[in-house]
Amino acid sequence: RDRSISMEQAKGRTVTGSYSSGTSGKTAKGESKATYKIEVMSFLDKIDISAASVKAVNVVKRKGNKLIGFNSDVFGFKESLKTWLMGVELEALIFGSGGSSLAVQAGLKALNIPFKIVSREIKKGDFTYSQLGQDPSIINRYHLLINATPKGMFPKIEEGPPISYENIGHNHYCFDLIYNPEKTFFIRHYLLILPFFFILEPNLP
Repeated sequence: RDRSISMEQAKGRTVTGSYSSGTSGKTAKGESKATYKIEVMSFLDKIDISAASVKAVNVVKRKGNKLIGFNSDVFGFKESLKTWLMGVELEALIFGSGGSSLAVQAGLKALNIPFKIVSREIKKGDFTYSQLGQDPSIINRYHLLINATPKGMFPKIEEGPPISYENIGHNHYCFDLIYNPEKTFFIRHYLLILPFFFILEPNLP
């Protein structure tokens, strides 16, 4: 089973590039990016629960004379993860506590996957990166590792979550929301540690 996947691999198979990591926001209906995902909400007549749960809109649909806001990030992440894991039971560790992390949290809740959040500040999560460095057993307890930070996105492709990659083992599954590059720093270091795993085309529809 493939144990590492990037958003670029899922793109166009499970969903489309419309939700890739919560950064592009491109859809057939329109486009909103970054802080605009939040600001646009005040101009809408109705907010779907998908957007209300993460307090951000990246899809706007006109229904009659009403504008309705949706968020495709949660659906996209949930569906790609569900197909990829195929029922494997595990707990997740999310790196990052920003907007993309909110979509990941909502998706994990929908799939009944327990999770903890790693942030630079303890008040924004359950662990800090410093705690992970001091206690390797934390990563060992959570077998689904999700990068929901912008660390590693082009052009800063030699960056990644500030963790000890040697603590990642063969029981881990690694998911990176970053779609450019396809093989991020996070994924590449996972593969260096476990050279017998390869990023192959996932068996997605």
